[in-house]
Amino acid sequence: MADGSLLAASLGELRSEADLLARDGLPPLNDLRPTIALTRGLIDLFTDGRDRRAIRAVAFAQQVLDRSLERHPGKRVACTKGCSHCCANFIAASIPEVLAVAAQVRAQSAGGHIALDERLSQAVSDGRDWAGARRATITMPCPLLVDHACSVYPGRPLACRGYASTEVAVCIRALTDPAVTIPTPNSYVFFRTRITTALWAALKAVGLPYVSYDLNRALVVALAEPDVERRWLAGEDVFAEVTVDRTRPPDVEPFLDQLIAEARGRS
Repeated sequence: MADGSLLAASLGELRSEADLLARDGLPPLNDLRPTIALTRGLIDLFTDGRDRRAIRAVAFAQQVLDRSLERHPGKRVACTKGCSHCCANFIAASIPEVLAVAAQVRAQSAGGHIALDERLSQAVSDGRDWAGARRATITMPCPLLVDHACSVYPGRPLACRGYASTEVAVCIRALTDPAVTIPTPNSYVFFRTRITTALWAALKAVGLPYVSYDLNRALVVALAEPDVERRWLAGEDVFAEVTVDRTRPPDVEPFLDQLIAEARGRS
């Protein structure tokens, strides 16, 4: 679940539509109005001028995704704590999501932080093209795993929150056969896509980078650089050397522009 204290503080000044989204999530309908409302709520959070607003904005998006899946889960998933077969793939995340993960890491004990630093160092030293088109053929255990469980579960990225399987046996086969397709419920794909797109649109609307980055490499930067969130929000390209995910289709741009225009009442 997203950080409740941050979310409560964030929602106090948002429109009632954002309150409803945080409480009920998105409906499983091809109606853009809830996604437009989500985009508007995220823009409000990114522009409210308060500290940690990037982390608060992504906490809102995470809350909406969690609520959406709780209310409309679709097919029953087979995922349980300790089932980490899918946690071996490339993860792309926006910078607010990276900052949320970094905040979770900083809240851990010093010993846990040192162990993670070692696993991250090993992961980023891998020279394979994780962000390219052949990334599905590459597997490596996520450095955030501890005893096969996510050590930053409350702050995990949207890609992880919205990824699930109905059959564990298929996930196991996929570890050695990249041609295997994980049976993810349609509801997970739908909500993950809508909410991620709303986040991208809000970032674009406020003039912040709205691409996704290699989570591991971006996390190394976020943990090493002082005052990283404030600097990034001020326009400094703190993550300039981090690999950008190159698989996002270009035709998403008109949809982002539509969401921005509708959210700002310029349709």
